[in-house]
Amino acid sequence: MGVYKLPKTIFQQLNTIYRRFWWNHTDDNGKKLVLRAWDEFYKPKEEGGLGIRKPELVNKALTAKLTWRFLTNPDAIWVQLLKAKYLNSNQFWEVKKNTTSSCVWASLLESRDVLKPSTCWSVGNGTDIHIWKDPWVPFLPGYRVQGYGTARSQVLMVSDLFLPNCNQWNIELIRSLFPPTEAEAILQIRLSLANTKDKLLWNCCKSGEFSSKSVYKALATAGPSTSSRQGRLNWKRFWKIKGLSPRVQMFVWRLFTGAIATNEALAMRLPNIDPSCSLCHSHMESTDHLFLSCEVSKRIWFGSPIGLHYQSSATTPILLDLFVHWLEAKEDADIFKLACNIIWQIWKARNQVIFEKKVVNIQVIITSAQAMFNEHGYCTLSNSYSISPKANSHQRWIPPPVGSIKVNFDGATKDNTIAAGIVIRNSEGSVLACQNFYDGNHMGEDKALEAEARACLKGIELAKYLSSNSIILEGDSLILVNILSDDSATIPWRIHSIISDCKLLSSFFNSFSASYVPRRANCVAHSLAKLAISSKNCNSWMNSSP
Repeated sequence: MGVYKLPKTIFQQLNTIYRRFWWNHTDDNGKKLVLRAWDEFYKPKEEGGLGIRKPELVNKALTAKLTWRFLTNPDAIWVQLLKAKYLNSNQFWEVKKNTTSSCVWASLLESRDVLKPSTCWSVGNGTDIHIWKDPWVPFLPGYRVQGYGTARSQVLMVSDLFLPNCNQWNIELIRSLFPPTEAEAILQIRLSLANTKDKLLWNCCKSGEFSSKSVYKALATAGPSTSSRQGRLNWKRFWKIKGLSPRVQMFVWRLFTGAIATNEALAMRLPNIDPSCSLCHSHMESTDHLFLSCEVSKRIWFGSPIGLHYQSSATTPILLDLFVHWLEAKEDADIFKLACNIIWQIWKARNQVIFEKKVVNIQVIITSAQAMFNEHGYCTLSNSYSISPKANSHQRWIPPPVGSIKVNFDGATKDNTIAAGIVIRNSEGSVLACQNFYDGNHMGEDKALEAEARACLKGIELAKYLSSNSIILEGDSLILVNILSDDSATIPWRIHSIISDCKLLSSFFNSFSASYVPRRANCVAHSLAKLAISSKNCNSWMNSSP
């Protein structure tokens, strides 16, 4: 599945196996009883589906992974073999498929349509990027440049746009070869001080690293989206609930997506089915009636610890509305879980009435629901975010030790502008330097993180200018501090060159550390960044402050 595109018949057989496994019940004629369109199961969990992988998209994602390996591993023997046979002097993005192409090569070419919209080069030394054929400008549609008519004969590789023997843009040359829009977009690309290699980026991931999972997600979300009544439930929050039996959780999902076989649902699909409620036999057995407004269910809800009660003359509440309310209110998390167990026990009692001819025992239902609730614990919503143990808990600025200086930095954003504020103080609390930075024409997407990263770099540069040997870096961006402190941390590709320069410059100090502080302990740097936004200027102060 990860080497070439499979025939459609294979996908049809796989889908048939999936459906037969799920819809394992049949009617009297031996036919499967389908209660929900199968495509709904392929939706992500947060959209009301089950996140089952669609075989066709899995095949595309895995062949795209092979194509990515082809693009990023030019020294591999199999890559060289394919290039020698099919590319010759042509570019991979432009070569056409011919009738003699192998199934593997044909699949690689088809994957171009999957990769092309989200593939862009990160400029390092510029020697591997073709100016006119490769995607390399992230701020332009398609990441490609056109240039003026005569420009193609003057420059070929991106390194030709650098100053001689220097990793900096040749601004004058760029403005002469490209229209103003393209020239400004090129100059927005920040070049690292280090002479790094060019790297192919996958823009569907913040880190720029390719993964077949991200390809599948991009392909799945590219399809038409549908909204329905069950979309009102926060499914992402629902699947994070802890303390629910997996069986109960799956049942609740089936209930609110219309995938349970109530008598009303069966009567719409099968002949000779009595649609009346199996518990009271006086109303149609819809989900709202069976689990909420049936006289038996009313007594169960009222007798439970929830104590739900409403007047018969009042408007009957909708079951989904109640569960949406309980799920959204954090203080009602336990009520939500107990309610899930109650409707599960109601469903079990209903089935026992039909298939075992048992009599409903309200107290047994309530007791069983409480027992399941207690058995699976009392944990509420899970939280995947945790504060780094390196974070300082103090709420005010603390001077550094004698012999060290402390660099506080902060970033700020507004519309398409970013700004930075830096203040450097010694062990006595005296201000050694202040600086703020303003960029009124920012084209990036993650402005807040880039503003923090630029502020950090400016702070390190200013500390190096002061010829300090020991510095302590403090900022109120936990993400950025973790990136600086942990060499294994994933770096978003848009700030990769900035972080590279930060780590390069940090090696010039005898002692260097970075730590997180709350905003109250970083208020001076924050005020300097806000000042840059309001004044729209860059300023520096030595041995003083504004």
